[in-house]
Amino acid sequence: MRKKVILLFMFLLVVVRGKADVVNINDWVMATDGSQYPWVTEKYRWGAGRMKVNGTLAEYSPDVPLENGLIVRVAQKIVGDDLIETYTFSNEGRETLQLSDIEVNTPLNDNYPNAETCLANRFHAHIWAAGTAGYVNAIRMGAKAPHLGLMMVKGGLDGYSIHERGGAKGSSNFRGVIALNITPDGIPGHSSITLRKGQSFSFSWRLFEHKGWEDFYAKMIERGGMQVNAKRYVGKLGSVLTYEVKTSKGIKTKQYTIDRVGDIRVPIKFRKGETYIELLGVREGMEIATRRADFILNHQIYHAAEGDEAGMKRDGAILPYDNAIEKIHCNWEQENNWSDANEGRERLGSATFLAYLAYQQKKEGKEEHLTPVLRKYASFVRTHLQDEDFRTWTDADKENSPSGQKTRFYNYPWVAHFYCVMAMLTGEKEYAEWACGTILKCYAHGGYKFYYIDMPVTESVTIAEQMCSKEMADQLLAEYCKQAEAYMATGLNFPKQEVNYEQSIVAPSVSFLCELALVLKSRQPSHPLLPEIISYVKETMPVVEAFGGQQPSSHLNDISIRHWDGFWFGRPQQWGDTFPHYWSCVTGECFMYFGRLTGDEDYERRAVNILWGNMSLFTDDGRGGAAFIYPTRVNEKACHGLNPFANDQDNALMYLMKWIDELE
Repeated sequence: MRKKVILLFMFLLVVVRGKADVVNINDWVMATDGSQYPWVTEKYRWGAGRMKVNGTLAEYSPDVPLENGLIVRVAQKIVGDDLIETYTFSNEGRETLQLSDIEVNTPLNDNYPNAETCLANRFHAHIWAAGTAGYVNAIRMGAKAPHLGLMMVKGGLDGYSIHERGGAKGSSNFRGVIALNITPDGIPGHSSITLRKGQSFSFSWRLFEHKGWEDFYAKMIERGGMQVNAKRYVGKLGSVLTYEVKTSKGIKTKQYTIDRVGDIRVPIKFRKGETYIELLGVREGMEIATRRADFILNHQIYHAAEGDEAGMKRDGAILPYDNAIEKIHCNWEQENNWSDANEGRERLGSATFLAYLAYQQKKEGKEEHLTPVLRKYASFVRTHLQDEDFRTWTDADKENSPSGQKTRFYNYPWVAHFYCVMAMLTGEKEYAEWACGTILKCYAHGGYKFYYIDMPVTESVTIAEQMCSKEMADQLLAEYCKQAEAYMATGLNFPKQEVNYEQSIVAPSVSFLCELALVLKSRQPSHPLLPEIISYVKETMPVVEAFGGQQPSSHLNDISIRHWDGFWFGRPQQWGDTFPHYWSCVTGECFMYFGRLTGDEDYERRAVNILWGNMSLFTDDGRGGAAFIYPTRVNEKACHGLNPFANDQDNALMYLMKWIDELE
């Protein structure tokens, strides 16, 4: 063990000094000599960074004085099996210096070449940049220890920054260079300090290996850290949330009454500074959904004017809405055209959400004012997004799509899911036939090896048997079993799709298999695939879980790492970590099915947290935002907020409405 720690020490020491000739440099952290990524150069080496000095941005390297006399020195020492680094910022010049927005590079190897490389030697960097109790837990993507922990010892963290994001810099396969933002006095929000001539300040962090989240927290507490933990991070107005604060001195139980809608930071004193727990206040699920539905009806349904030839193809479609300029987004207009904001694809989730809401309202005996709107939308989909034989296109221009994309496997289950809920809502056989026809067309194209998101297994088999025939239900089930066999034959060697390796490849496949296993258990309990599926999902679930952190935050707790959705689906187009982005709900549904399949109720609790946590994508007046960009800064630009483009986030409400009876 001692030898291993010394090697880690030497490795980090050399990285700080900017060299790249060290064993394992492509494991724990990225190479910073341009050999791994051309844009990751020595300016991003571990321990270097940047700050504003008297309002002007300046980059620094350890032990290299700036012209104004500021110098950053790094001291390292081994304590037991750990490495402690202390950074001291000293003013050795003549003038008083105001330091602010201090960032220190920690270029952890969180990027996505392919599944094999990721599972073996890449990390999900789970960051809790919350004052004196701040930390980073770098979990191997393959979920197998050892993992790397970083905890604050002196001073604190005040958010984090992401650098070098862009289409030509790894695009969706590169999370970016991570830099931790420092609060000199350990209080979040206090990002500046004045150093007169001869003055200095310092902060320290400690690096250690661990075996997983439980071991990480145990070791952190043993080393003088703090764990803040709650069963739930989202509460309805007036409800009381209970959380625990655990240190080496014991556990204190505290409570907070949710007094407003939106993000709530509850401060917690720790050491000489402060940390916090991040909660979310919400309304009742049906009220959130109703407010959002009203906004969609009033602002996001396109009504074509007479003579509007292009618009007639979209009449009744649900389109994105730009809250920043208060305008619906017409994607077919040349200046607005890009495929991730068209009238098809992910926008189908808005309609499926409305259909689930209408279904719930019908069960409650409420007025079915949504049904006529949904019927018109269904006609739009069947006429303009599909051919007669159920071939499904990416937008209403079909073969002449202005984006150049024509068909996309992802679209088939989304169209089918919408038709399934329409069948549930109306009881009409035609919608059931459309759903079945869409799914069978998908598989007829050979789509057994594609990793779909949101294939409606339970709904399709149920409505097929109820409204079509048992033979149709059995046919669908046979197709799903072929897909399951293909997934399990592939194993953990997940294929590249639109991204090389991501949560929405792994989690949907496990969710699909868990759901299929539950359907098989109820219909064909002796099916030979059942034991194989159960074995596979148990093996793969740790890989799904590795995408999500355990930070004490509604934005982060079990919310999967995603970091490109704000660019492809937002406006302005913003790279950077999205906590949340609605596809994290796929992990929520995965947990729900896995918990039911295995009998582990804690997974169902975690699923509820995820689905509620995504409600931060909606404001109290019913507006939606494509994603919440979480870092403090991305590419030097201030972020941390909801993207103003209401695009595809309604899929989060689709999941909420689907599971509403279990959530309320």
